[in-house]
Amino acid sequence: MELNEIKKALYKQNPNATLQSVRADGITYSSPISIGEGITFVYFRVPLNELGETIWQPNIDGKLLIRYLINY
Repeated sequence: MELNEIKKALYKQNPNATLQSVRADGITYSSPISIGEGITFVYFRVPLNELGETIWQPNIDGKLLIRYLINY
């Protein structure tokens, strides 16, 4: 899977990303996307120093986290 393909799928499908963990290196979310005939999960990690004043919910639109994509 290529990064651009994943980004397009996140915008087109608009899946919810679910909070997985909060650790010293950041907040981790995962989101399912359909690529081809299967479903795969992509992961995002938001660094703690970038939290700012945003309220990070347990579920958030996956397309809003594209900047933090770590595993695909």
